[in-house]
Formats: sequence, structure tokens, C-alpha cells
Amino acid sequence: MPGHTSDVKQGLPVLSLSFAALSAASALGAYLAILVMRTDSVRPPWRIAAVHGGLGGAGLAVLVFALWGAAPRGVAQGVSVFGWDAVALLGAAFLAGLGVWGLRGRSGLVIALHAILAMFGYVILAAYVSLG
Repeated sequence: MPGHTSDVKQGLPVLSLSFAALSAASALGAYLAILVMRTDSVRPPWRIAAVHGGLGGAGLAVLVFALWGAAPRGVAQGVSVFGWDAVALLGAAFLAGLGVWGLRGRSGLVIALHAILAMFGYVILAAYVSLG
């Protein structure tokens, strides 16, 4: 039945929406990292950090929705599990980001953990989206 929820979920639009939200979150994360690394005395604007976290959380939620019950993608290319791998890494990055927020950005180790998990998850998701 055209327009049915399962047809929409299996299509590319929901996955593309997730990838777009996570791409915007990644760009804002890079901007925040540049602000933090330029000088230790300047804390990044909290509004930008909140939008970064909101986009990341929304992108992660939409990604789970896109993958839940959908036909696997990229079986022939060997990337069929990359979607759920990206969910695991990005979910861990989201939790680390909440830790950064709770610590008010005072822990370089938690910031580094957040960034590493997010970058790995984003790259795996990019492979899943492009090869799947």
C-alpha cells in the first residue's frame, strides 16, 4: 500500500533526514571544537551547544526509527550492520555529550571521548548511507 509507514521507513527519505540532522550536528560540533581549542578562557555559547545536542539527539532518534523493522541495506556490499553499529556509537557519543553538558565542558577527557565516538559513528553511518 503506497504511503504506508513501512514503505516510508524502508525508503531513503527517513535515513537521509537522519543523516542530514547528524551532518548538521557534526558541523556544529566542529565549530564548537574550534572555539574551545582557540583559547581555554572562552566557553562556547550554550545555545550553539544546545542546538548541537538537539540535532544529534533528533538525528539519532530518526536513525533508530529508520532502521527499526526496515529491510537491511547494503547486504551485497557487506555493510548491512553498519546502521546499528552507527546507532551504538552515536548513542554512546550522545551519552558522553550529556556528560560534557553536565560537567559544563570542564573535562577534556569526556569531550575527547564524545568527539571520537561521534566521528566514528558518523563515518560508519556515511558508509551505510552511501553503500547501502
